Amino acid sequence: MNGGAWAAVLDGVGPRRLEPVVRRAVGCAGARVGAWAWQPLDYQSFLADRTLVRFSGSALGVAGHAEPVAWSSVLKLMHQPAIDPSGPVTSTGREVLAYRSSLLERLPGPLRAPRLYAIDDDPDGTVWLWLEDVHDIYDHHWPLEQFGLAARHLGQFNGAFLLATDRPHYPWFIDWLERHWINHQAELAQTPDVWGDLERLARPPAVRRACGADIGPRLARLIDDQAALVAGLARLPATLCHHESSLANLFAVHGPAGQLVTVAVDWEQVGYGCLGADISTLVFGSMRRCEIDARRAVELERAVFDGYVDGLRLAGWQGPLAAVRLGYCAALALRWGVLRQTLRMLVEGARPLRTSQGWLVPGERVVQQWVRLGAFTLERADEARRLMADVTLH
Repeated sequence: MNGGAWAAVLDGVGPRRLEPVVRRAVGCAGARVGAWAWQPLDYQSFLADRTLVRFSGSALGVAGHAEPVAWSSVLKLMHQPAIDPSGPVTSTGREVLAYRSSLLERLPGPLRAPRLYAIDDDPDGTVWLWLEDVHDIYDHHWPLEQFGLAARHLGQFNGAFLLATDRPHYPWFIDWLERHWINHQAELAQTPDVWGDLERLARPPAVRRACGADIGPRLARLIDDQAALVAGLARLPATLCHHESSLANLFAVHGPAGQLVTVAVDWEQVGYGCLGADISTLVFGSMRRCEIDARRAVELERAVFDGYVDGLRLAGWQGPLAAVRLGYCAALALRWGVLRQTLRMLVEGARPLRTSQGWLVPGERVVQQWVRLGAFTLERADEARRLMADVTLH
């Protein structure tokens, strides 16, 4: 559906559909729906074939409250064919199944998913996923220490599943290495147009000035090494991963006792992956979206890596740090596509980028950020190669 079609559907929402959502949101089974309204969320710019909106309003008759009580919920609305939990599913179908399985209600440690209020299935295939509306205490302008704390929470989450004897296994979990990286990245690198495009893009003097005279050979080597990097990651311990854990999808919120917890949204890619994969996304993805300055890449990495290791140790995992570092570096080095895009921007011009929260980043700043991110990625690829030669896993 296009935006107008979604708007027509949303404008047609009535009290009957909202009632169970409102009752879960305010924690009262006898609450009634008062006034309400909806508004689109900026994050929807990253979502295809679905829309993301916030509903908010007032609830009447809430126990213990004489006046109306405010409520809100985030709705992910999608047109989804019938979901078969025993077979291949789409990304949106995977998230629906994750909530229906209760997996996301039982996450260990201080990383959690938004609470589920309701899932509605319409006869025409429209799925309504009603979730808790979470608000980041920093408005997603995180200090470095918050990145470190979120990484610790990811470490506790990953560590718990590394050690679990009854780990969940669902046929709809994403096969991270096989499906995502081999099919979408490593195999793409073998097609002739990639090499021809690379040779063309790496030749102009402006590209060589910005990225170094050896950018062509270095990027060609990284692309050529994709299969080896995948093989190296396959040797590492596997754990349940979020796989979309950049700043855009993480919220720092206060828990019941006032402590900071991390709420992770967008569970469309949930499944097993290697140790360190989630923090490679946190570091790389947050810089790729221009949500932290790439000039602080080393500081960011240090805070995230140290926090993650602390989390693994808190969860009880005592494996070798070199394995964690290999997982992080090799997973980051799989993201060679951003370098190719950077060369194209240098040759053909850069477009503005809108972050997940709706901030518009000018094209000139985007290309500067990505040049720095590309250099950082190539350095971590070099480190991954050294680690693959030196690390022995038992």
